[in-house]
Amino acid sequence: MSDEIIRQGAFVGRGNTDFAGGTLPFEVRVEDSDWNKPGYLPTGEKQHGKYGDRLNCVTQSNHNDYEFQLNQMIADKTIPVGHLKWLSDKGYLDENGKVNFSEKYNSILNLTAKYKGNWLYIVANDARKNGLIPQSMLPENVDDTWDEYYNPDQITQEMLDLGKEFLTMFNLPYEWIDDISFENLVKQLQQAPFQIVFPNHAVVEIKSKEELMNYYDSYVPYVKEKEQSEVTSYLKLVIEPILIPPAHIKIIKDANSNAVGIWFPATSPEELIGWAKEAGFPIPRRADGGLDWDKFIQGNLTLK
Repeated sequence: MSDEIIRQGAFVGRGNTDFAGGTLPFEVRVEDSDWNKPGYLPTGEKQHGKYGDRLNCVTQSNHNDYEFQLNQMIADKTIPVGHLKWLSDKGYLDENGKVNFSEKYNSILNLTAKYKGNWLYIVANDARKNGLIPQSMLPENVDDTWDEYYNPDQITQEMLDLGKEFLTMFNLPYEWIDDISFENLVKQLQQAPFQIVFPNHAVVEIKSKEELMNYYDSYVPYVKEKEQSEVTSYLKLVIEPILIPPAHIKIIKDANSNAVGIWFPATSPEELIGWAKEAGFPIPRRADGGLDWDKFIQGNLTLK
């Protein structure tokens, strides 16, 4: 759809316990403040179909914001390896290799159907309560009727459990941006895109300029440009990998040199053989085809 559509679904308001700007620790993730890069862009999804508009732009833009951030971490190789493996194993990466969350899951749980739209802080807090699940688990169908899309019977215990597991892997803090000077917007964009509102519609700001800004929409074309002055609210959503060193992984030093490395035990012989092949090691076999452990293992290690 194009810009002549009358967009609806985003309401103005803040939660009583919401943080104001400057509360969250600041981290530079994108030096040039420009999130409009192919590797960062989410897979485009429309919120308007054959039976009308789902009015869930707040959930769409919330998810797009988080997807931008995780795609950036993956593209720039800053995401912890264990978190990337978990996302891949659980089905969060779509056919384009991009992180893709289920808007239907959160749109149902955050009661968008009841409100005929939503508030940014309610949607943000729903994500913090119920987590995010992959779209592969509860797929989108833009041509669902209203009742089909928002049918709560689609939510299973398996989905709720995975959403809770997601929250053990990622933290989802947020804060409102009150200083909307050009200099501060450019600075804050170094950490994360913004979820923003211009009258009745929520999108993601991905690049700020003196008078204009680029934003990512849930109507095609997905990347657009608009006057910065039309924005009425700025919410900075941040997604952070939760770093808990696994008990079975150790940082070790070679007793005979200054070399230091990470010891990551394989969970099965097959996994170990796969790693060895990838690294270029020969795979010695016995006559019966089994692994010759005596020739395969190159030394012993004592861990504290």
